[in-house]
Amino acid sequence: MPLILMFGLFAFLMFFGMPLSFCMIFSSLAYLLTSDITLWIIVHRMFTGIDTFTLMAIPFFMLAGELMVYSGTAEKLLNFANISVGRFRGGLGYVNVLASMLFGGCSGSAISDVAGLGPLEISALYQGLPAMYRLG
Repeated sequence: MPLILMFGLFAFLMFFGMPLSFCMIFSSLAYLLTSDITLWIIVHRMFTGIDTFTLMAIPFFMLAGELMVYSGTAEKLLNFANISVGRFRGGLGYVNVLASMLFGGCSGSAISDVAGLGPLEISALYQGLPAMYRLG
């Protein structure tokens, strides 16, 4: 019964336009309040869910991305990608894909790719393109 209540409340809240994060929170709280699970088991399950060794890699991959940005490696990769495919129509999109592929290959993670190249590419897209990134 608590499982049906959880999914029903989730669908009901989504149907009336509540943000998805709040739907998930309220439906999981309703499940916890109506089930016979003790508080100790809930805390234990929450801790074991985040107590994995592989989750430690995420901050280190982001650190690797930031180090590549500050060392100038990311800008050199963007320049190389711009020279390679920047002359084609829609070149900035191609530059983004190629630089992300190369950056992900160097760092080994898509997370560090987003943390490293993301600010450089966003500034190139939204704050005016420098002369070397202009299309055409």
